[in-house]
Amino acid sequence: SEVTDWVRRLGRLAHVGCWRAGSSWQGRPVWALEAALAGGGTASVARLRLLKPTLLLNARHHANEISSTNAALRLVWELAATGWGRQALRRVNVVVVPLENADGVATLEALEEAAQRVADVLWVIPGTPVTAILAT
Repeated sequence: SEVTDWVRRLGRLAHVGCWRAGSSWQGRPVWALEAALAGGGTASVARLRLLKPTLLLNARHHANEISSTNAALRLVWELAATGWGRQALRRVNVVVVPLENADGVATLEALEEAAQRVADVLWVIPGTPVTAILAT
């Protein structure tokens, strides 16, 4: 999916890690991104997580909240690639789940496709009963 591609791209940036945080009820992947600025020492990632607070952001809890995924992915990029972002990472770690409700998104996309088919038929054949359209 497009979100998976973006997660993998962002995971290659310095100060960003990505992993499959789990699976949805229907088996779709749920990804997480972590932006954290390592100190100058050789502390493990687990130890670094304990040294600062961690902010957890879940995006796309409701499937139709499309812009929350875009904003979450942009935030990770800003944290990793900009001066103000790296400055923020000196004080806090950030973990982002850019698409929490993968099953809901799949359902929404299927419904959008069905609605478009109905709209296309209604446009071509005005006055057609909706029950006849839905049967196609």
